Amino acid sequence: MGGLYLTAEGQLRVLVVYVRFRDDTTNHPHWPAGSSPPQMNEIIDPDMLTGSTNYDNLTHYFNTMSFGIYEVVGEAIYVETPHDMDYYGSSPSRRLATEDVLVNVVDSLVDFSLYDNWTRISNYNHINEPDGIVDMIVMVWRGLVFTTAWAGEASLGGGSPLNVDGV
Repeated sequence: MGGLYLTAEGQLRVLVVYVRFRDDTTNHPHWPAGSSPPQMNEIIDPDMLTGSTNYDNLTHYFNTMSFGIYEVVGEAIYVETPHDMDYYGSSPSRRLATEDVLVNVVDSLVDFSLYDNWTRISNYNHINEPDGIVDMIVMVWRGLVFTTAWAGEASLGGGSPLNVDGV
């Protein structure tokens, strides 16, 4: 069904992870240091019955843009890195920081099987069955930590698969 690498119809459960380096105290107008961002609980609905209408809400956006055939639901959580920023390199490694956060922090908080509902058979061909691979995680890092511009990076930093929930 639908998209090249991921379904574009049916229901997709997404985990949104807001992350702050534990030593980051820089000023940010939309995300106070040491706490979750104020808009965190508005970014995605847990189900289609919630019915958010905020234009920043992922559930509302995809439901509207797909004329109701693509349901994007899930949850958002806030975590801090286990280490200070310099632990991840002088120019922080997205891959190292992401792996540390997902494996050593998020894994104990989240049942990743909730986010494994689709199997990719081939390009544009998906079935609604788990395959042992998390379908989608969105990592939102506080500030410009991996670059000097808002680049819209769309990966977990490359490299080999990460093991969570023991698989």
